[in-house]
This record gives sequence, structure tokens and C-alpha cells, in this order.
Amino acid sequence: MFILIEMQTTGEQTAIPPIVTKTDRNEAEAEFHRLCSIAAVSSVPIHTVMMVDEYGNTQRAEHYTHGGAD
Repeated sequence: MFILIEMQTTGEQTAIPPIVTKTDRNEAEAEFHRLCSIAAVSSVPIHTVMMVDEYGNTQRAEHYTHGGAD
């Protein structure tokens, strides 16, 4: 099982939209890339996408910063 987590950080607050789970790795990878394509062009200062397995091991992670966020 793969869990896809998206985090949107603005200032001191982080929002986590609904988490998505996939049982097939290829489907999980496709969803990861779909979420990354949204995060890459968003206006959220720090936009992170992670794919973890059912044990919490990070399989993939990307973050994008916008508007001068570090």
C-alpha cells in the first residue's frame, strides 16, 4: 500500500488535503506526479508531496517553494 500526502504551508500553518491511498505502485507513482504537477505551479509558499509505504517509509518526496519562501 502507498499513501500520498500533500502539505500546503502558508506562514505558520500547514494544511493537509485528504490523503490518497493506492495499492498498485504504478498508480501511486501516477498520482504522485499528478500532485507534483499541481504543486509546481501553485501559489502556496511551500507545497510538498510525499509518497510513503504502509510502514511510513518515504518512497518519494518533492517540495516546491513560491514567492520567496525558503
